[in-house]
Amino acid sequence: MLFNHQHINHTNYQEAFLLYLDGELTAAETEAVEAFAAMHPHLQEELEMLAATKLPAEEVLFNAKESLLSQNIKANFIDDDLLLYIDGELNTQESVEVEKRLAADADYNQQAQLLQQAKLDSTVVEVYPFKNELYRSTEKVVPSIFWLRIAVAVLLVLGVSVFWFT
Repeated sequence: MLFNHQHINHTNYQEAFLLYLDGELTAAETEAVEAFAAMHPHLQEELEMLAATKLPAEEVLFNAKESLLSQNIKANFIDDDLLLYIDGELNTQESVEVEKRLAADADYNQQAQLLQQAKLDSTVVEVYPFKNELYRSTEKVVPSIFWLRIAVAVLLVLGVSVFWFT
């Protein structure tokens, strides 16, 4: 019970209404919410509007539960050694082991071919034309002497006028 069903008031009725519509209340709490709504017709309308927004529950079926088993997930997992092999980052011994597996396993070979197709061409150079905008500028803004003189003059005029007219 998230609220005190005996003391539903104008500050906590929204929580009670939501729990009521979700079917999360006991029988006594449900009766308390219904009695509160009956005593306050303007809130009864709010309860009815909230009830109108409730969607019916859908039945969700997942027929491919076998695909969630660990051996299927491992089969769909990209091997780190394969990625390192494609990028040319393995030593000679590790490269030979990956090549043996590529020759023996058709699925592994297919995965390698797909990854080769997704690999970016290192000869293509993308240049961002506004590269200078990416750097933080640390220019210090120095106020103009002209505006500083005007500000001082205004302050002097205000100061003199305050003393003169008081």
